[in-house]
Amino acid sequence: MELTGPEATGGDGVYTYQWQSSINSGITWSDISGATSLDYQPGILTQTTLFRRIVFNSSPCPAVTQYTPVIITVNEIPTVTSPAAVSICSIEALNYTPTSSVPGTTFAWTGVNTSGTVTGVSPSGTGSINDILSIPAGGTVSGTATYTIIPTGPAPTFCEGDPFYLVVTVLPLPIPTISGPTPVCFGSSGNLYATEPGMSGYVWTISPGGTINSGQGTYEISVTWTSTTGPKWVRVTYTGTNGCESLIPTHYDVTVNSQPDPVITGPNEPCLGASGNVYSTAAGMTNYIWNVSPGNTITGNGSTTDNTAIVTWNMIGTQWISLTYTDANGCTNTTAKQYFVNVSSPTLSGPQSPCLGSTGNVYTAGSGNTDYVWIVSPSGVITSGGGVNDNTATVTWNATGAQTISVNYTTAAGCTASAPATLAVDVQPLPIITLSGDNNVCAQTTGLVYTTESGKSLYDWAIIGGIITSGGTPGSNTATVTWNTTGLQQISVNYTDINGCSAEEPKVLEVTVKPLPTITITGSDSECIGTTAVVYSTELGMSGYDWTISGGVITAGAGTHSIEVTWTTVGSRWVAVNYTAANGCDAATPTQYPVTVLPLPVPTVTGSNTVCVGATNVEYATETGMSGYQWTVPTGGTIVGSSTNNNVFVTWNTVGPHTVSVTYSGTNGCAASSPTVYNVNVNPLPIPSITGSNDVCRNSTDNVYTTQPG
Repeated sequence: MELTGPEATGGDGVYTYQWQSSINSGITWSDISGATSLDYQPGILTQTTLFRRIVFNSSPCPAVTQYTPVIITVNEIPTVTSPAAVSICSIEALNYTPTSSVPGTTFAWTGVNTSGTVTGVSPSGTGSINDILSIPAGGTVSGTATYTIIPTGPAPTFCEGDPFYLVVTVLPLPIPTISGPTPVCFGSSGNLYATEPGMSGYVWTISPGGTINSGQGTYEISVTWTSTTGPKWVRVTYTGTNGCESLIPTHYDVTVNSQPDPVITGPNEPCLGASGNVYSTAAGMTNYIWNVSPGNTITGNGSTTDNTAIVTWNMIGTQWISLTYTDANGCTNTTAKQYFVNVSSPTLSGPQSPCLGSTGNVYTAGSGNTDYVWIVSPSGVITSGGGVNDNTATVTWNATGAQTISVNYTTAAGCTASAPATLAVDVQPLPIITLSGDNNVCAQTTGLVYTTESGKSLYDWAIIGGIITSGGTPGSNTATVTWNTTGLQQISVNYTDINGCSAEEPKVLEVTVKPLPTITITGSDSECIGTTAVVYSTELGMSGYDWTISGGVITAGAGTHSIEVTWTTVGSRWVAVNYTAANGCDAATPTQYPVTVLPLPVPTVTGSNTVCVGATNVEYATETGMSGYQWTVPTGGTIVGSSTNNNVFVTWNTVGPHTVSVTYSGTNGCAASSPTVYNVNVNPLPIPSITGSNDVCRNSTDNVYTTQPG
């Protein structure tokens, strides 16, 4: 590459040239040694550089001319910086992306299988390499593929770098193997299944019906086959020492055989103590193990090679014989098969704590048998059943305490027990009921409580002549009663005690219900207000007399059969009394006696209240229609005519203040409490005086004479 520029022109003297370079974008410039020609050819550049030419004119007018710089850009040759060797597992995508130190580099590549048998190698391509590389299935030797990568730098130079060789090693996939027991027995545990040791990431799975008890994540597991029989399987995958995981789990078939279910045959209702009871199961098995319930005996056969056992049953009731064995598959039933038998013995059930005298106590023995023999202790009586063909007996117990009932019979198998079945019976006494409470009461008295024993149940209260107001329920040992009917009445109670027994008859308490007194009152039922000593009486000979009144005052006799009253308030009033009769009863409520208290009249007087002395027949009047009129005047006046009418006529004889008074009895018969007084002022008669001339001329006029004014 050569840098050229025009020759300098103009000026005088000699032109000289100097080429300069800058590697920091023209900030500083350096002379290039020996570069003093018109043109300049740079050598090999390793970085971007600016060049310029300086022209010097020596004389007569020295001058320096600087030409525009020229930039020469140096692009880096790309190299591949990504790894030159990678390893992948067979049937895995390479997913290799080349990288370079030069941004914008592009890559072209070719591929070839270089060792072993590697499939999936693309012959050429650009950019990333995403080939899926494989070696033959089941192979154990790795293969290689080599990719030649050519990097090309960016525009504008598109500088091509040296070839880069990528070597890819394709690793074989592991193929696990499994060893372990098959077939196995249902329910067996500790079955060990193993694969190659020394690997990692072991993942075991088993089919439904099995349980991995231990070893998950290791090369060996322990399995219990618990749920179902039939074909099962075990599977495993792992990561080999080369880091590759098996493509699919290895499958191992296991057959699970069922446990044997022994069938035992033989007598199921043997007689107690009878020998020769033969019990059998399937022949051809091994390791027979026979057992019987405690107290019984295997008397013959019953060894590990015998499919029969001969038993003598020494214990009564439900007994058993059991068996395990190993079948042709080598499986043994883990739980012994039991065969239950019923060794004949009489059974007897029924109430063991009956109440004295109670009927309907049914005792029951085993049914379907014959020749029943029933026996009860002397205080018991069989009232029904109890025959040779009866498996029940109904008993009435007539004495308290320990009693017994027993039965024996012959079973359908022909067995008769050596001793009967006996049931102990404790006959409970009947309760002795007490009932307390007032048995001499007054009718309609409330709150009377009757009490019996507490802590019992099913209290049964009954009453005649009264009502239960509280309590009296099956859970209450008290009853609160009001007696409404006089005479001899009853309350009764029964209950069930802790033994479940009730008295044969209820406890009855007779109650005498006394009548309440009928109280009467005599006395005036109409009185004038203020009347004193008005007498009211009730029956004589009682006690606790309690008198009350309204609108008056008892002035005497309180606490006796007769009182005296002064009435102080008009209107409808009453006198009331209660007492305790000779039988001790009070009336339910006091008897009231109504009394009307009448008001007293207040007379009014009308008439002249200012008169002249000597005036006669001056009339004064009060209300008409009354009775007992009484008029009075003082000595300064005189009543002319009658003073017993509703009016009077008066002559006033003296001067000064005087009064007219009247009283009477009103239409209700009540007299005024005091006369009404009417004030009258009696004036004197006037005495005129005349003043004036008493000596005058005849025919004189204007003679003035004067008397009192007003």
